[in-house]
Amino acid sequence: MGFMSRNWLHVKAKKGVKFDGKRADWCTLRNFEQMYRDVYEEMAKMGIAEKLDEELWLNKSGDVVANEKGALVMKTKYILKHSNKLIFVDEVGSNTSQAKDGQKGGEKVLCIGTAARPQQRSAMKDAHFTVLGFTAAKGTPVMCAIIFAAKELELSWVQGLNPFVEWHGKQ
Repeated sequence: MGFMSRNWLHVKAKKGVKFDGKRADWCTLRNFEQMYRDVYEEMAKMGIAEKLDEELWLNKSGDVVANEKGALVMKTKYILKHSNKLIFVDEVGSNTSQAKDGQKGGEKVLCIGTAARPQQRSAMKDAHFTVLGFTAAKGTPVMCAIIFAAKELELSWVQGLNPFVEWHGKQ
């Protein structure tokens, strides 16, 4: 309690967010193997990957290795030829409202606040958002898109942030 009282501008106690438990029903080895086959078949049709006659072991760098010891995990029948033409997208989303977070018994977790808004509370009104992270097949980030479910958007949400702008003032 002493820590909380000394750091009330930066740390809050709030309820956690409960995530969907049905993912475990879908996340099976069989489903991932099928998804892997289908995705690589399509990449081979488009010329991004090459389908081989026999399966090979590959290491993390994509080089062929002699056995499982130096390999990533499983053998593959595909070699990625044009990674510069392949982008992955990861979608995550949530709701800033904590009204329906599924918590029982008032369990709380610590949250970071800001000095500008130390008393900021979660709204009871739904505020859904989706974040799309785009990554090149080589592992480099491409961009991040944030989708807000709102009737009106604040100007700063629309304009975004330019991380390459020249710094002015004291650092």
